[in-house]
Amino acid sequence: MIRNIDIVFRLLALPFHIAVARFWTVLAVIAIGYVAVTWLNVEPVRIVIYGFVALAVVGFAVSAQQWDSGSLAGGIVITALIGVVMMEPVFDRVLPKNPTYEVTTAIPVDFRFRLTGETVMAEAINRSHDWLEHARVACQGYYGNGEPVEQPWMTAVAGFFWLPPGEGTGERRLSLSIRDTYRYDLARTQCQIAEARFRQSPVVVPSFSVEQISGSGLARFHVINDTSTAFTAVRFTCQQGQGVRATFTTSPMLQKSQDYLLKPGGTIDLVSDRMFTKLESCRIYSVDSP
Repeated sequence: MIRNIDIVFRLLALPFHIAVARFWTVLAVIAIGYVAVTWLNVEPVRIVIYGFVALAVVGFAVSAQQWDSGSLAGGIVITALIGVVMMEPVFDRVLPKNPTYEVTTAIPVDFRFRLTGETVMAEAINRSHDWLEHARVACQGYYGNGEPVEQPWMTAVAGFFWLPPGEGTGERRLSLSIRDTYRYDLARTQCQIAEARFRQSPVVVPSFSVEQISGSGLARFHVINDTSTAFTAVRFTCQQGQGVRATFTTSPMLQKSQDYLLKPGGTIDLVSDRMFTKLESCRIYSVDSP
């Protein structure tokens, strides 16, 4: 009877232990992620995915320990470590290696906005020689007497759009988190780019042509290496319509391995990893060399 009562209490306490473990894990992941992104220049995608992995692993491991199963907890951690090691080659294949950098002053981005009632419509145009990966907008609000709001409203524009030099996001609505809008004179709102993250353009890129494979919806990229540099990866981005630019991965056609070496003077056909109904303005945003 006592053993059964103990099992019942363990079951009732399980959600609480998981919640506590996940709460502290979230704080740890946020702190580690901030340090890594800021000082180590680690891809934010890695931080987010590994954060979720750590969150789940710690939660399950603590739950296993509540059942006095240290071996199960250790097995969960080891399995997670093996999974992380196996994920790294996938990241290396998908994520570009071009260095990124932040700009907070004299930002080479043209920014236009207009107010429509309580809605802010804005467009960002990349005037840099590099790719615009992300931009944040600061909007200064005002009260009815003209006094500025204490903290500007922050939001993102051009997030994950991978804008090439000279290209814009197209006009889109800014998602401003404004509470109690009746307190402010929104007609006076002024917005500007506060910071932007750029990814350096590749120095040399091969020539290519693109066509959609009939009946499949996949895109085929015929790449001709007319440079003196060999390539082990060529990454593309295309507009899918309505000015939305998408990035995707490609694989070599008619060969078993996803790895390849495109030597100077060589050619290769690469196929997209997903289907498209329309592709326009395709560009190479990243390449890898041996």
